[in-house]
Amino acid sequence: MLALAKHLGVKPAGYTNRDHPVQKTIFDLLRIYSGQNEIVTAIDGCSAPTPFMSLHSIALLFQKLASGQYAELEEVYQAMAHHPYLVAGRNRFDTDFIKVMKGKAITKIGGEAVRGVSIRNKNGETFGLSLKVLDGNQRANPVATLALLDHLKFIEEEDLAELKDYRNPKLFNHRKIQTGDISAHIES
Repeated sequence: MLALAKHLGVKPAGYTNRDHPVQKTIFDLLRIYSGQNEIVTAIDGCSAPTPFMSLHSIALLFQKLASGQYAELEEVYQAMAHHPYLVAGRNRFDTDFIKVMKGKAITKIGGEAVRGVSIRNKNGETFGLSLKVLDGNQRANPVATLALLDHLKFIEEEDLAELKDYRNPKLFNHRKIQTGDISAHIES
């Protein structure tokens, strides 16, 4: 957002305010990409306005991110694919997933355990997925993401093998005694 302020030639002070040119630019583009005229917002952990969108809308936006039809979104997709550490940091699912997928898919977690995934398959088709863990806890999100991608055949076995630590994590108490695990089961 600070880079956008510099690009726009405006002062960065107040860039998290809804009426700042940075936020106006972001939301103007979001209206175009989403096709929604009215976008309800709240404030996120970084103090910036955050759009409230349905899972369907999020999935469509992530499909557009993968589509290659918008030069500016392709630049974002490529930046995420080539610099996954900047998406989430060290030892984080988003970073590790993007590294393993080698340009075939990217993902980004959001607040309250919402996740978007952009996928490019071998046939050149693109897909967008969105997930939400209802209780807002992030710990089940990687497990659910991998289970859904596997169920839909959007991820190869060798990629799943490289992400094995995220598939069925064990839970331990403070004495290092296993108390359970996290797993995902898809019902048809």
